[in-house]
Amino acid sequence: MREPVIIGVDVGNGYTKTVSTSFVSSVRDFGETKPAIDDRCIKYEGHYYTVGGERTKTKTDNKEDKTDLILALAAIAEELKARGIRENTVHIILSEGLPIERCIAENKEFDKQYYLKGQRVDFEYENIKRTIYIDDVIVNPQAASGVIDLLSKKRLPKRCLIVDIGSWTTDVLSIENYKPQGSNTRSFLMGVINCMLACNEEIRRREGKEVLESQIQDVMMGDRTQLPPKYADIVEEQTRKFVKEIADTLNENKYNTDTLYVVFMGGGASLVERYGKDIFPMAKFLTDIHANAIGYEQMARVISNRREG
Repeated sequence: MREPVIIGVDVGNGYTKTVSTSFVSSVRDFGETKPAIDDRCIKYEGHYYTVGGERTKTKTDNKEDKTDLILALAAIAEELKARGIRENTVHIILSEGLPIERCIAENKEFDKQYYLKGQRVDFEYENIKRTIYIDDVIVNPQAASGVIDLLSKKRLPKRCLIVDIGSWTTDVLSIENYKPQGSNTRSFLMGVINCMLACNEEIRRREGKEVLESQIQDVMMGDRTQLPPKYADIVEEQTRKFVKEIADTLNENKYNTDTLYVVFMGGGASLVERYGKDIFPMAKFLTDIHANAIGYEQMARVISNRREG
């Protein structure tokens, strides 16, 4: 029998990522009616869902229902497809993560039950039937997992600040002598979605209209052709303001960004790289949005090897 397949899944408020794939963290429930298009369509427990597409309104807790589970199952199916694993029945080890401050025993146990540890799961994805046995669920700390390999190889400064800018939150982790300092972690309710909402709010205030979030994202990443100049100017202005607010928040919490190497990761790292190099003189940027998923798989391999040893 094939060894269990380790799959790292990073279910974020903005995007769901694996090592090989990513899609917008949105779920639409079609009930028992099959959608006309099979692309990213999943059938689970008699209901049809689609994932990806336009971002849906973020809930306070996506684990209060099946939202995060559906996203994770779709991500698993996408990753199996990307790896060319065509068997209909596969044993997997799911490796996922929680924000550092919430990565405690009680929350870890909840996640293991939520993601169906030890259970058989039958579903269809894009008309392909899948049966997966979730042999284990490993819960890792976000941010720390994304840099653990770089720290072990001393490819980051021995003393630095890891700042993981996600869709809704910014997680901060101190590193000393290449080791994460679990007692010096913080999480702030400020992320890329907050910035996009601020952009549209300012556009409404000045122009009386809104624009698509996808257009805002394009301008944020340097493509001004997607909006008329007066709109693009507002987006760039608000994005610079957002980056400055991150700097102010870090300094207010006694993280001296003038003297510390600040390593930015997550979806917002590219924004800081584009709009905030002058604000963060000692910044480094890890712009691969798959970094946490990659780290989750590395952590799972270490844990699995220890158990076998």
